[in-house]
Formats: sequence, C-alpha cells, structure tokens
Amino acid sequence: MRKYVDMTEGRLLPKIIRFAIPIILSGMLQLAFNAADLIVVSRFSQSGSAAAGAVGVNSSLINLLVNFFIGIGSGAGIVTARAIGEKNNKKISETVHTAMLLAFIAGLGLTAVGMFGSGLFLTWMKTPQDLFKLASTYLRIYFTGATASLIYNFGAAILRASGDSRRPLIFITLAGILNVILNLVFVAVFKLDVAGVALATAISNVFSAALVLLALKNREDATRLYFGDLRIHKDRLWPILKSGAMLGVADMLFSIANVSIQTEVNGFGEKVVSGVAAGTNLESFVHTAMSGFTFSSLNFTAQNMGARKYDRAKKSIFLSMLCAVAVGGVFGPLVYHFSPQLLKIYIADDPEKITYGVIKMAYICRFYVILGVQNTISSGMRGLGMNKTPTAIAVLTVCVFRLIWIHTVFQIYHTPDVIYMSIPISWFLALVPEVLIVLIGWKRIVASNERTLAKENAGAKE
Repeated sequence: MRKYVDMTEGRLLPKIIRFAIPIILSGMLQLAFNAADLIVVSRFSQSGSAAAGAVGVNSSLINLLVNFFIGIGSGAGIVTARAIGEKNNKKISETVHTAMLLAFIAGLGLTAVGMFGSGLFLTWMKTPQDLFKLASTYLRIYFTGATASLIYNFGAAILRASGDSRRPLIFITLAGILNVILNLVFVAVFKLDVAGVALATAISNVFSAALVLLALKNREDATRLYFGDLRIHKDRLWPILKSGAMLGVADMLFSIANVSIQTEVNGFGEKVVSGVAAGTNLESFVHTAMSGFTFSSLNFTAQNMGARKYDRAKKSIFLSMLCAVAVGGVFGPLVYHFSPQLLKIYIADDPEKITYGVIKMAYICRFYVILGVQNTISSGMRGLGMNKTPTAIAVLTVCVFRLIWIHTVFQIYHTPDVIYMSIPISWFLALVPEVLIVLIGWKRIVASNERTLAKENAGAKE
C-alpha cells in the first residue's frame, strides 16, 4: 500500500475513502480521549459531576478562541495542496516554512489571551457560580498548551495536503494514550481535579506537536521542514491568510453562535450544563465521522484545481458529499436511539442530566445528513478557491440567524429544546445557496482559477 494518496490520478472514490478513514479515526480518538477527560474527572475527582460540567462548559469557548487559527492552518493546507497539484516545489517549500512559523507566533498570542482572559470570558458566558472556579482553573492551564496545539494542527494540515493522512492518526493516537495515562495519574492518584485533566491535555499537545515537527523534518519531498529556513514569505503569507482567514472567520462564527447557545444553556443551571456537555461529546462522534469527508472534499478539490483537472475537482466534492451523507444518515439516528444508554458512560449518577443530554441529541443527530451535505460543499468551495462566499453564507445563516433566534423565538419559548431547534434550521439555510452557487457558477469558478494560476505563474517568471 502506498504511503501517500495521489489525489490527481486514479479512481476517486476508493482514494477519497482511503484518505478519509485515518482522519475519521484521528477525530474519533480525539473525542474518545476528550470523553476520557470527562469520565475520569467525573468519577475520580473530589468535585465529581461538577468537575465534568466545568470541563464541558469550556468546550465552546475553547473552540471560539482556537478555531480561527485552526482555520488559518487549513488555509496553509489548501495552499500547499494547490502548489502540489501545480508541481511547484519552490511554492510548496515556502508555504510550509511560512505556515509553521506563523503557527508558533499565533500560538504564543493565543496562549496569552486564553490564560489571562479566562475569568472575563467565563463571566460573559454566565457560567454558574458552582462551576466558575473549576472552569477558570481548567481554562488557564489548558491554554499553556495552545501553541503546541496550533503547531500540530498546521503540521497535520500540511501532511494531509500532501496525501498523508496516516501519520496524523498515529500521532494523535500516541498523544491520546499519553493523555489518558496522565489523566489517571494526576486525577486518581495525585487528586489534582480539573487542573490535572487540563495539565494532561497540555502535555499531550506538546507531545503531538513534537511528533508532527519530526515528521515534517524527515520528509523527502518539497514539504520537508528545515528549522533554519523558517521565515515569513510575504507572497506565501497572503494566500495562506486569504484562504485560511475566511475559513477561520467562518469557524469563529460557528463558535460565536455556539457560545451564545452555551451562554443561554448555562442559565438553566449545573444539571442542564452537565447533561448537555455529555450529549455534545457523544454526538460529536458522528460529526467527526462525517468530517473525514469534509477534509477529502477540501484537499482533493484543491489539488485537482491546481492541476487544472476541473471535472475531477467537481466529482471530488460530489463523492465526498455522498460519503458524508451515508455516514450521517446511518450513524446519526443510531447514536440518538441508544443515547440514554450511552450517556450513562459519562453521567451514571443522575437521570435528569441524561434527559437533558438526550434532548439536545434529538435535534442534532437526526439531522446530521443536512450538515454532511453542507460541510462537504462548503469545504469544496474553499478548495475551488472561493473563500468569501461560504464565509458570507455562514455569517447570515449560522451566526446572524442563531442570534436572532435566541433573542426572539427563545425569549418566547424559554426551554432548552427551542435553542437546539435553531441548529438544523441554520444548516439547511446555509446548504441551499451553496448548492446553487456551485452548480450554476461552475464555468465562472473554472475561469477564475485559470486567471489566478496565470497571474501567479507570471509573477514567478518576473
């Protein structure tokens, strides 16, 4: 079996599946290890389920602060994939070195913001007082590993862009095993409570970053990393930011909407917060399974656009979408059906909390097919070189719509299920214009890519 997937040649469907499976497994393992955080802290800490709630209440806030920069990392992956499709080694190398230095700089800033702003952020989110101190402790320690987290994510995006989705799986597996071991040592043995869980996560992030740097350093192609060559190449920085900033903004908008939802959930008290935290982790397994094909859509489309194989790029989006729909259509309803039993793994001591977890999953898991279509098309659009359009759609259909919903419908019908109802509706509202734009505007997309490549090649000759 070849180590890397050649995205521009051969049968598409088997390669899309082969590329996606390691990404899916990586995401599943990350979620399993996150679940281990909740389970260990719930069962072995002195604070019990309150500690699990404190860990869970931070998830949407962490995503808000981190996702913009992870979007930039994905932008680096897009630019790398297009350069690989063009077979432009100079452009590939400059992209890699610019991206990895950018990850380090951005990570230091993110660490400072997360550590020093934790109390303020949690206050804005109306975090229940019985969770506030624990949540603040977790957040400050967690962000000590933020720089390492960005280095891993940028590096993994570059590896995937080159067709290597296997090694990020290996790295996250090893880091996750380390995380679980440290969780048990810090929480069960040394009784460090949520601080122990956060510390274990930070250390495992450093470990995964070291592995991805070593992998890039040992590459034998143009993506090889030379630490002495780390510098910001201005002509590579702009395409990375152009592709990644829009993706990062879109991810942030999703996170802002989710933080707004979490803020309202926090107002219902600790039992609702803990139940929803467990439900969110559980339903994320289905989301992650679909996300493997989101990455396929992004990377296959970007490489084939760089290689000017437009029919293959379009087919990559369609096949990735079908795979995501199949996963969401089968596993979403299945996980929801068994959710009362599965949630007991997280919260075995309180049926009321399980009920609140099930309520959220009812509105998410059963409609994951819509999200599968929407995400693969949106990612495919970015691989096609369209950055502003999917971001604008996300602004209107996710951020603005959900905020309007919270301040209108939710104020009238003030129950948790009314909040969650807005999520699948927003997915559908985003899906419709994205499908129409790709189908109707395909010729314009191809023409735009030809102009971009011609401009870049002319600049390189000069």
